[in-house]
Amino acid sequence: MSALLPRLGRPEVDALLERFVDLGVEEIALEMPARGTAPIYAPVGGVRATLQQLLEVREHVVALASELGYPRSREQASLHAFDSDCAYLLHQELGISPHEAGHREVWACLTAAYLLDVAAWRWGGISDRNRANGDINRDTFRRLWWRAEVLHDPAQPWDGFGGLGEDEIVAIMERPGVTGNPEVARAIVRGFRARLAEDPKLAPARMHLMRDAMKRLTRLTPFLILDVVGRSEIDRIVESLMQEAGNAVGHSRIPLESG
Repeated sequence: MSALLPRLGRPEVDALLERFVDLGVEEIALEMPARGTAPIYAPVGGVRATLQQLLEVREHVVALASELGYPRSREQASLHAFDSDCAYLLHQELGISPHEAGHREVWACLTAAYLLDVAAWRWGGISDRNRANGDINRDTFRRLWWRAEVLHDPAQPWDGFGGLGEDEIVAIMERPGVTGNPEVARAIVRGFRARLAEDPKLAPARMHLMRDAMKRLTRLTPFLILDVVGRSEIDRIVESLMQEAGNAVGHSRIPLESG
């Protein structure tokens, strides 16, 4: 049975962030988990996560961040590695359903009351409250869990999103009208990687390749219901789109590697 996580409403989260916004990472860490909150749980749908389980998740996330520079060092490569590894860690350890993960209050509580110091380290502070208030696209840990849920094929070993860059992941994840079906999102990842492997000269323009392919797929969706198409057919469609996008990018003025 899936887990139910504690939830905090917007006023309580705003009050927490107001308390901590001017503190450094190590100062915030001393206050985690935050005291004085009164979280609630969904009445049905799973088993309530215990405080001990939540503390273990915190311990593991902090341990991962510590390997990558937390609380003081913030190199870009390490932050990218954290996002990738933490996405998988959260998806494995939280044990929540997509329904539970769809509630803003769940992530607001986890981020602001249990992992705010890690969020502050990841972003160099918490001046952007959306990084810690459960925002659908910007909350530090909500965005990571959903990346693992949507992009990773559970039948395959974890590969850290197959080397996709941040902009490429965002190009997929922030188009739910296209990639609300995880099979489509995963096909895009497979097709994108295959196109780059087929034509390495596209590597310097890989972001343009992704953007062009996503535009083509978006234009196609009014005429094709991908939710009822099998995996092999989705792969064929995406492969064709990636070929077209690669050809378009290759013939544009975007500089590619010389042969």
